[in-house]
Amino acid sequence: MNRTAPLAFVSAALAVTTPAAAQTATPASTVTAGVTAGAMRFKGGLTEDVLTGILQVQPRPWLTLGVAPTAARVAPPDSTAYSGFGDLPVSLGLSKQWAGGASPAIGAAFQLTLPTGTTTGGIGSRDVGWAADVGAGFAPRPGAYLFFNAGQALTPARSGFVRSAQSTSLGADGSLNLSDRVSATASLAADVARSDTIAPLTRTAGAGLGFGLGGAARLMIDGSVGLNDQSPRWQLSVGLGTAFAGLSPVGLGNPFERVKNAFGQSSTKVRGGKVRRGPP
Repeated sequence: MNRTAPLAFVSAALAVTTPAAAQTATPASTVTAGVTAGAMRFKGGLTEDVLTGILQVQPRPWLTLGVAPTAARVAPPDSTAYSGFGDLPVSLGLSKQWAGGASPAIGAAFQLTLPTGTTTGGIGSRDVGWAADVGAGFAPRPGAYLFFNAGQALTPARSGFVRSAQSTSLGADGSLNLSDRVSATASLAADVARSDTIAPLTRTAGAGLGFGLGGAARLMIDGSVGLNDQSPRWQLSVGLGTAFAGLSPVGLGNPFERVKNAFGQSSTKVRGGKVRRGPP
């Protein structure tokens, strides 16, 4: 999803404070964490299992810094499975929500993916990747929330995928409280442009459930299906921790962003293009 100029605008807007606010004590940083396990299968028979750890620090109510190391196992249909560590995403998120009946919110996020992963089989890349998202949301009724977002990403070259490729995507997400502790989510996301015809245009529809476990801890179950041949046939992820609390136009509080972070930005872009069938 899209991310550069809007970041500067949002950060500048959120940096404005009144004299009274400047004199108040600085709030303590909030640290949240979680773990996500997921599985993804493509139409060609290739499957990928991932385990992702999440650590986030919120030094200000509107600023979130995060890191999400990932381990992956890839099983091609016609060769031996291989495993290793994925590249390391480091993210910065900005968000602001206003009071009122509609509770409008805006957000922006930028993520760098450092090439620290295992290069065997294309799990890790050879170059730095990035992704940027902007989004906005509102509550059409009490207990419900809608998000709309757009983003752009650079998927770096790796084994079996010789060129870096940029893609632009759009998404819409919704959340509905079913009770004090249970919520339901739905999402629709589609790539609408790409810089290289080799790169796939993925399109998915998803749904999920969230369960409050006490305090900020939540159990999140998300699933999605591909809407074209270039997308994963299905994705399923389960997350547990305090990093999934709240709602946001971007980041882990957004249904589609949560699934995308569980599997890594580049998994569907590389494997959806049918360029991986096993280690070199």
